[in-house]
Amino acid sequence: MASPTSTTASSKAKRLTREQQEEQTRKLYSMSMDKQRAREESREKALNAECGFPAPRKLKPEAQEALMAHLYTQCMTQVEKQKEKRELELQKANEITVKQMSEAELMDSIDRMYYQEKSRRDTKAEHLAKKYAPPKKNKKLDADTVASINERLFESTKGRFEKRRGELWEKHIAPMEPSFPKLTADQMTAVSERLSAKSS
Repeated sequence: MASPTSTTASSKAKRLTREQQEEQTRKLYSMSMDKQRAREESREKALNAECGFPAPRKLKPEAQEALMAHLYTQCMTQVEKQKEKRELELQKANEITVKQMSEAELMDSIDRMYYQEKSRRDTKAEHLAKKYAPPKKNKKLDADTVASINERLFESTKGRFEKRRGELWEKHIAPMEPSFPKLTADQMTAVSERLSAKSS
């Protein structure tokens, strides 16, 4: 039969062993949490290094608000820069298109506008001639009288035609004028002669 002293010593040894196990368990748990915390901090530092700013949760509230305002300003600045870049690229593309047009293409463009306006003017003159023509019951007018009427009608619409031509020039030609190739005096004279010959 075991003595009381040996029984007490044995239970004390078991109790110490259990306490040591609990202490070992706490140490292992603490070490595991420390490792996990270290991994999180390491991952967070890597992300912060990529972003170039410290973690917002480590900042004071007012510092965090200032940081967010700064990031928002940077973002909007970048958006505006991208917008300006796109507009500049479109503008350059339009300028290149105009500069690539040869002199012949520019003259053809002006000719087409001239003939469109001339066709509109002739159609208007014919309409006015029909509108103000004498009744069919009257005798037919001779060629001179018809020519005189047409001339008067043309003179009456000439002012409107000149105004319309100026409007067309301001709308279609004037915006592109800075990009036109510089013509010499001889070329300008040749263009004027061409237009005069077509209008006669």
